[in-house]
Amino acid sequence: GASGTTAPDPSSGTLTQVGSATVDNTYTSVAMSSCGLFLNHSNNAASTNWTRYDNFKVVVDDAPITFTSGCPKIENVTSSGFTAKTNASISGTSYFVVLPAGATAPTTAQVKAGQDATGAALALNLKGSIVCAAGATEYTAALTGLTAATTYDVYFVAENLAGNNLQATPTKVTANTLTPTPTISSFTPTSAGNGTTVT
Repeated sequence: GASGTTAPDPSSGTLTQVGSATVDNTYTSVAMSSCGLFLNHSNNAASTNWTRYDNFKVVVDDAPITFTSGCPKIENVTSSGFTAKTNASISGTSYFVVLPAGATAPTTAQVKAGQDATGAALALNLKGSIVCAAGATEYTAALTGLTAATTYDVYFVAENLAGNNLQATPTKVTANTLTPTPTISSFTPTSAGNGTTVT
C-alpha cells in the first residue's frame, strides 16, 4: 500500500464512510472527504484514528467470465442423474438449473436463484452451483433423483469471483437420462417336450 500520514483533523473535510476493506491484513474502515482517502485500522470513528492516504490505487474486479470451449457439459449419465461439468475462464461460480425439455428458458438471474422461467423455486435436485476456484480448470457436480428415459434442458450461467459480473445469457445443454436395464426377479420355466421353446 501507499504510505500515509496521520491527518490532524479529517473533519476539515466532511468524512463519508464508504465501506470497509482488508489493508495490511487488518480489517479497516474506509472513508472519503474533500481532503482525500482515509483509513481507520482500529475501526474506531474517532478522528485521531484516521490516516490519510494521498497516493493510492483503487482496483475494481469486474472482469468478464466466460465458459471455456466444450463447457459446460453433461457426463456420466445414468437412468436417474448425471454429472454437470463446468470450466470457466477465471475463478468464480457456475450456477445451473434442470428443466423439462422445451421449457421456457430462464433468465441468468433466475438460474442463479435456482428458479424456472416463472420465478418458481426448483427442487434441490434440480438446481445447484459449482465453485470454480481457479480459471481454466474443470469442476463438477453430481445430480440424482431424475426420471429415467427423460430429456432435460440444463441451463448454466457463470459469475466472476467478485460477484459483480454475471453472464448476460444462460447456456443450454441437453441431457437424456438412460432407460433402466430390466432385471429378472424370478423365473419359473414351463415343462415341454423335446425341441419346444420354454418361456
